Amino acid sequence: PIYAFFALEPTIEYIAGRCSHVFWCTAKGCKKGVRRYLDKSDARSTGNMHKHVKACWGEGVLQKAFKMGGTTAVLRVMLE
Repeated sequence: PIYAFFALEPTIEYIAGRCSHVFWCTAKGCKKGVRRYLDKSDARSTGNMHKHVKACWGEGVLQKAFKMGGTTAVLRVMLE
């Protein structure tokens, strides 16, 4: 469900020849992106995304999202 807090499609950026995906936060007024390099062993880790959601949306919102289950369920509530 962590992806529900970010734009549906990440930006693909190359930095010093390394490919990365940048996930942009959708919170009102937030212009931060969370970068994930694809050539690292932890390329699928969402730890930095969790940290950003806690800081931007709050711990309570993050916990509720995880109790709801999947990303689709969270997006439905957010769009209401």
